[in-house]
Amino acid sequence: MTNIVAAHFDDFGTAEAAIQSLSTAGIPASHVDQFYVNAAGQHAQFPIGGDQDADPEAQGAEKGALAGAAIGGAAGLALGLVATPFAGPVAAVGAMAAGAYAGSLAGAVNSLGNDHPRPASPLARPAGVVVAVYTPTAADRERSTAVFLRHRAESIEQADGTWSDGTWQDFDPVSIPNWRVSPVPRAVSGE
Repeated sequence: MTNIVAAHFDDFGTAEAAIQSLSTAGIPASHVDQFYVNAAGQHAQFPIGGDQDADPEAQGAEKGALAGAAIGGAAGLALGLVATPFAGPVAAVGAMAAGAYAGSLAGAVNSLGNDHPRPASPLARPAGVVVAVYTPTAADRERSTAVFLRHRAESIEQADGTWSDGTWQDFDPVSIPNWRVSPVPRAVSGE
């Protein structure tokens, strides 16, 4: 059973106004929590930072690098052998090394993310101010959602969670949200 409704706001002023309206609507202060969620990738879930142990966009780069190194090394060796009478045997080794390096770089870049087609990922939780409400009844959920909609929340999610001492204890910023109202992707300025 869903017992938490949470809304995302762009600024603290709008979030505070929503909290005031929740109070006016009869939601006790002990059922409301406010906190800030960092942007995706900035939650420091791992000791060296980040949210994932591997970059999904880098899948396949190692195979491309190996193939590119082999092709580039062979091409470099062929050019080096041609240059050997003019520059000596070191030219063959140097050309092979340079070809292998350039080939591995080109192969890795060319194959980034191409190994496996990725399914469309669910819309991630946006950065910003979150107002979470403990809603033990369906009426509380609807009342909280109505307040969030009136205050133009950027998104609204519902969740099953542990509520204790006025806070959402087990909130996970990188979990996949169950949206009541999905965030609308914003246009990138300057295009």
